[in-house]
Amino acid sequence: MLRYILSRVRPGTEQLSQLRLLARTGPWASEPQWYEQSQARRILRWVTSRPTRTETMQPVRAALAETY
Repeated sequence: MLRYILSRVRPGTEQLSQLRLLARTGPWASEPQWYEQSQARRILRWVTSRPTRTETMQPVRAALAETY
């Protein structure tokens, strides 16, 4: 359990490279602020404000942008 907590606070190089890849290639890359922030900033923001998940908001934004 302690190892998991530490990996969330201080991600390894593989996790960081995956985050960078997501920021470049994910369909939600139009809102990359979350992925470009340092881990400490993400933790602080998550603890203080509970930001919405960018992966969840992408289809919502796409649906709202769709014109009929």
